[in-house]
Amino acid sequence: MDGWWNKSKGRRIYVKLGGKEVWLPTFDAQHVKLTEAKKSGLKNKEGNILVEPGISILRNNELIDEVKEIVDMVREYNAVLGTCHISKKEISTLIQYTKKIGNVKVLITHPVYKYPDLDPQFVKELVGDGVYVEICAGNFFPTLGDITVKDAAKMIKTVGPENCVISSDSGAKFVPIAPEALRVFAEYLFKEDFSRDELYLMLAKNPKRILDL
Repeated sequence: MDGWWNKSKGRRIYVKLGGKEVWLPTFDAQHVKLTEAKKSGLKNKEGNILVEPGISILRNNELIDEVKEIVDMVREYNAVLGTCHISKKEISTLIQYTKKIGNVKVLITHPVYKYPDLDPQFVKELVGDGVYVEICAGNFFPTLGDITVKDAAKMIKTVGPENCVISSDSGAKFVPIAPEALRVFAEYLFKEDFSRDELYLMLAKNPKRILDL
């Protein structure tokens, strides 16, 4: 944790210079490490599953102080906090805290991806008061997994387009560059009965509002 927090101190410089979003742990998240270890089935001599150290933002079911400092920083500089791959429990606890203190913008990152793999009804209870859902186009290309556009459509219809942002999350080897990924994804969502106005809201209006552009 010390190493992660020391790195996070650099994020204050990042937001001072105009950085717009701060991300919580991705594949270093503790529950991701545990899940991947269980899938691998690798064990030590004692028969225990081999798990690499991971990062949790909770201790005794409470947010750790370092994360509270990051939340304060995000609020101070009008930035956005991305939940990334932290667990369902961590996301819920984090958002309860941000709503309690107020004026914190949060993006629930790709909730239908395998990490964090959230149920639409669960997410519906979290949105509002500065909390939005980020639906990433890159997650739905066949080369990256078995998540479908219908999964995305169900999430959007449940939580409402007014609470959603569509991003590309491009950069992976087998995903198109951002403009093309967004274009293709938007076309498929259009076929799922989302109107042009709803798509424009999620692709342009909501991102501009969240990023204060």
